[in-house]
Amino acid sequence: MDSKIKPNVQIGSHIFVYDNILTSQECNEIMKYSKPRLSTAEVLDENGKSDINKEYRIADSYYMEEGELYGHNTNEYPAVFDKVNELTYQLSNVKPDLQESSCITRYKKGGQYKPHFDAIDYNKPKNFNTLITEDGHPGDRTCTVLYYLYDECTGGETIFIHDNVVIKPKQGSAIIWLNYINDKDGYAIHNERSFHAGLPIKSGEKWILTKWCRGPYKLNV
Repeated sequence: MDSKIKPNVQIGSHIFVYDNILTSQECNEIMKYSKPRLSTAEVLDENGKSDINKEYRIADSYYMEEGELYGHNTNEYPAVFDKVNELTYQLSNVKPDLQESSCITRYKKGGQYKPHFDAIDYNKPKNFNTLITEDGHPGDRTCTVLYYLYDECTGGETIFIHDNVVIKPKQGSAIIWLNYINDKDGYAIHNERSFHAGLPIKSGEKWILTKWCRGPYKLNV
């Protein structure tokens, strides 16, 4: 399935911005469901293990439970999460079973996420057309889809360090960036320009929903 949704803004060949992807009502529904489930946000180390590092990431997050993992929703979850899975599919062409669970994150005053890559195991060569690990599970994070749910804040921009690109939060919009690039020989090359950060919140709050895709993407650009 090729995406029919084209970006409003394209920055280089690796960052794509989409406006009005979610309605304010849908954003509010996601936040209402997630708020009582928030806990201190964790980060992944180079081995893919979760840990709390408040010097590196200051936020609260809710990573949806295994019932929703890779798009397998259950009746207890609001239907809007199914829409997010489908939207992510339309935007990236990565099917829900190769998407991570939705991760909802709230950044309050002082909250931030220091510069980092989303790709985890990027030092090993990978075949772009499969990107499946030896145990048959989905491979590394090929691209990231970030949805802005709430933008009543100052600060909190997403910055891509290499290109000095700064994107301000806008409720209902989404960004895609490429963590791997398919080279001419069919190998997935780690995209050094995906190095990014969430700048500190000066006032107010920022909410986002992140979908990490773990299969070969195909954008409609």
